[in-house]
Amino acid sequence: MTDTENFRPRDGRTRLVVHFGGHKTGSSAIQETLHAANDPKNGFLLLFAGHPNSSAMMQNAFLRPEKLLSIRASEATRADLPAMRDGARRHLRRIILEGIETCPRGTLILSAESISSFVPEEAEAMVAFFQDLPVDPEFIGYIREPATYLRSSFQEILKLRMPLNPVFDPTGCSVLPLEHHAIVGILDRCVGPDRVQAHVYDRAGFPEGSVVRHFLSALGIDSGALSPLESNEGMSQLGVKLIYTYRRLGACPFANRGPRRLEHRFSEDLGRLPDVPFELHPEVLDQTRAVNREIFDWAGRRLGRPFPEPKAKSGTGIRSEADLLRFSAEDLAKVSAHAAGFGVSTADLSPDPETVAAVLCRIRQTCQ
Repeated sequence: MTDTENFRPRDGRTRLVVHFGGHKTGSSAIQETLHAANDPKNGFLLLFAGHPNSSAMMQNAFLRPEKLLSIRASEATRADLPAMRDGARRHLRRIILEGIETCPRGTLILSAESISSFVPEEAEAMVAFFQDLPVDPEFIGYIREPATYLRSSFQEILKLRMPLNPVFDPTGCSVLPLEHHAIVGILDRCVGPDRVQAHVYDRAGFPEGSVVRHFLSALGIDSGALSPLESNEGMSQLGVKLIYTYRRLGACPFANRGPRRLEHRFSEDLGRLPDVPFELHPEVLDQTRAVNREIFDWAGRRLGRPFPEPKAKSGTGIRSEADLLRFSAEDLAKVSAHAAGFGVSTADLSPDPETVAAVLCRIRQTCQ
């Protein structure tokens, strides 16, 4: 953890703080709070790219073509990518220069958790872009313990369709989607570890349990006058099961593609269905920790403290893909009630996941 006194803009440049997430570490709460209090008199200015979350703009500006195309497959072709990249970079340059003019002596903040998945080539392009402007970039983000990150990132993968039809196979896992750990090392090499703050995401250790207050405190910004806006804690277990079933088995044109705005709203609606919070089975948590021993060792050295132990009730949670495709009578009753709100018949609904997927596709067809 770096002393914030070392974070000073050099050569008369404006301080630019880049928040890289990662996913499910309170990014939405940070973004929404900063946007609501976005006034230079508060000591900072959030660079607003049409949305408090600048992830899409940063992806368009710096992702490699193949990676960007896989994300934007329903919205862009390969021929569209050069104009998409150039437009995003022009937009980013413009809002940074406007931010410097608006808040010349304050802190500019850019928040985009998509940066947590940047590979070295993408991160280097981003840093070079910033260095060509009158700003001095520094980076800050949060790291989750691997088991809890897997639990949370699985929900994120479902919502964002990355990758398509993910197969949940914890028994064969050796590499987990821990890009947010990798980005810290990449940024350390690009700008030096004294310009990169990484913190364990541990709400129990944050001021008033708020990641927003911790974030601002880490930047040396007074958060006393701000009212943190806390965001959701993730989807219910039933919501995760339904979205997985829809992606995996849905035989409709929307199951793996379609307008991202509508897909996201559809997923959010399912995620709010009442049920217990999504958890991995204790055996999976143990496996996750075992195969990520090296990550624990690296993170402990980099962050100067161990991760808190994950907690799970014995014998509960999702153990395998089969668990994600298994529906109880109570689950089906909740699905029927949800479908009725959209005028969708559930006369054919049964525990068979294929019929559940068919009902979900009919619900999705009503979302326009």
